[in-house]
Amino acid sequence: MNIQVRYYSRGGNTKKLADVIAKTAGCKAEQIPAPVDRENGENILS
Repeated sequence: MNIQVRYYSRGGNTKKLADVIAKTAGCKAEQIPAPVDRENGENILS
């Protein structure tokens, strides 16, 4: 099974949570540069 933890965090709280989840899952958390719209895959902040 492949597990990926990706997150977007402006203040750092989401990063802390993503790091805990990734550690529990045995993988690394990866930060994405900006939030993405789930329907069309486009950057929300553009």
